[in-house]
Amino acid sequence: MGKLQMVLWGINFADDASYKLECRLNTSAGSFESHSVPFKKMTESRNPATGFYYGSFITGFEEDSPLYSKMGLDETEIAKTVAFLKAFIKEPYERNAGIAGLLDSNNAEFYNEYAFTLSHGKVFKLSDVFDRLDLYFALANGAIVTPVSEDNPDFRDVRYIIKDVRTKIKMKIALIGYGIIGTAWSKNYIADGHDLSIWNRTPKDIPHFVKDLGTAVSGAEVVHIVIADPPAIDSILPTISANLSPGTLVIQSSTISPDASDKFKAAFTQAGAAYVESPFTGSKIAAENRETVFFMGGSNTDKERAKKVLSALGKTFFDLGGNRQACSIKLAMNLQIASILQALTEGLEFARAAGIDDELFFSVVEKNVVHSGLSDLKRPKLIAADYSPQFSVKHLHKDLRLALASAPAKLLPLTARIADIHSEGIKQNLGEEDISSLIKLLQN
Repeated sequence: MGKLQMVLWGINFADDASYKLECRLNTSAGSFESHSVPFKKMTESRNPATGFYYGSFITGFEEDSPLYSKMGLDETEIAKTVAFLKAFIKEPYERNAGIAGLLDSNNAEFYNEYAFTLSHGKVFKLSDVFDRLDLYFALANGAIVTPVSEDNPDFRDVRYIIKDVRTKIKMKIALIGYGIIGTAWSKNYIADGHDLSIWNRTPKDIPHFVKDLGTAVSGAEVVHIVIADPPAIDSILPTISANLSPGTLVIQSSTISPDASDKFKAAFTQAGAAYVESPFTGSKIAAENRETVFFMGGSNTDKERAKKVLSALGKTFFDLGGNRQACSIKLAMNLQIASILQALTEGLEFARAAGIDDELFFSVVEKNVVHSGLSDLKRPKLIAADYSPQFSVKHLHKDLRLALASAPAKLLPLTARIADIHSEGIKQNLGEEDISSLIKLLQN
């Protein structure tokens, strides 16, 4: 979990976000009460009548705030978090109030009078600096929680929770990569009303395209990466890291090796971001139809955040645990795709040589144990000799090489042979075509 999210308990503050409260207090008067909560006195203990913390001022606007000592943050992390809270909450509030230093923790007069109101159905609009301050104080001092922290025993008696999931009106997303999959995903992000910036190594004359990578990333709540391979990510890593806002969620969906994932995770988290490894399965058709399947690795909190973002692109999410496991399952699936497709095309050409009709061949496949989603997907392409890319030869070849580099040679003997076939396909200028085009190697 990113350090800023630790401070804010899962809320990524942004100008265009809104959050709605649900009351969890059941009384004889009902569960839809409204309460005015004084900021005074917030300690480790709770008032049993209210369930709220009481004791010293906990603002988070100073580096010596008890909020940070309890969390064990280092000096660099604290400085980044304090700078963000000052820039996004403290200074805008004080400008609107017309009083500099109003929120300094030694201003007992202000905090003795300050209170925020919580009620069922209350909406905090972060475009309003007063709502912004109320929500931050309520979260930082335990008066309300998010679903991420709801099961934490420290919060069992809390009355209010952010309703269901965070009710974001829209997010500022930077999509890095505009290939076959990135193109489909961008359309879904835009259709859902998100503020999308698109960057691609090869410039595109399309709406939402931003030529400068640093500009595309700057201010983004989410940076979603889907480009070719580890070297491609390496080439843009410094620019992305230098322009990340504290607490930005980086979702890495390119197919990469576990070792490369470790490297990128370390770099992005050091820059203050949260990182989720989330490769996927599903071709162009699945991406267009919001049916991409994601494999997720990272902290539980960050994976929950990522799932809310990726729900615009798919409905199925597998929690693999850590980032290395997410990369490994993706490679394990892709090496099977390559092997199954090779067997399918060899079987089809063998049947054709015996004079068996293509439709009859696939009808038999449907009733045989060899039937698969891959045979269904590639059936129309193989029959029509349509090799427009759903999954290109060059990209699957890259994945096979990553798998071979990540495992002992004796573990993947068939994969090694299939990778050689893909290499030959690339030599025969099939790299940009669909993986089904490798059948041409059997025909020449």
